[in-house]
Amino acid sequence: MAVDFLGRGKGKKYAWISASLHVAGAIVGGGITGALVGTLGRSLPTEWRIVVALGLALGALWLAIRPHPARLGIPRQVPRRWHGRPSPAIVLLMWGIMLGTGVLTLIPYSSLLGVIALQFVSGAVMGACLGAVFGLARELLALAPVIRSNRQDAPAARMNQLTVFRIVAQRANVVAACLSLAVLCVLYLPWQGLSGLRLPTL
Repeated sequence: MAVDFLGRGKGKKYAWISASLHVAGAIVGGGITGALVGTLGRSLPTEWRIVVALGLALGALWLAIRPHPARLGIPRQVPRRWHGRPSPAIVLLMWGIMLGTGVLTLIPYSSLLGVIALQFVSGAVMGACLGAVFGLARELLALAPVIRSNRQDAPAARMNQLTVFRIVAQRANVVAACLSLAVLCVLYLPWQGLSGLRLPTL
């Protein structure tokens, strides 16, 4: 919600720059995380990689359909030591990077595990692309308060929107988790064959 206060006393140009830095940070954070996950996945044997990815996707779906969805990640948004930093724009950039990674703050929806599952089997380049798209999608709404002409009621309006769309987001989370599992099944199971897939032994 901090982006709702951008530009007050400094002009709309400053608000645009700060909000854009926030979104850019989310893209960078998502891309870095995706590249790391993709690299880790490629370092494992194919059988392990597929099993881990399917396990993550199944976990995402199971957590999504639970009556009380689990809250994953670290329960914070901005570290306390960042309070009082001289440049709000830099703080917003760093905050965007944290949110873009998807794992350094609170994870409200389990579909992130589905994204990680796809990154795990995609390699560094495609994993980075998926992560960048995730970061962009997560923080693109940060630009909405800057576009609004009436900034005084923006924070309250944004909170009302979050309440209204909460059920929609929960349903979308289930759909996204199903899609990630479906993509993995389409890409791997028909080609590997359930009988021909050599599962790793412990």
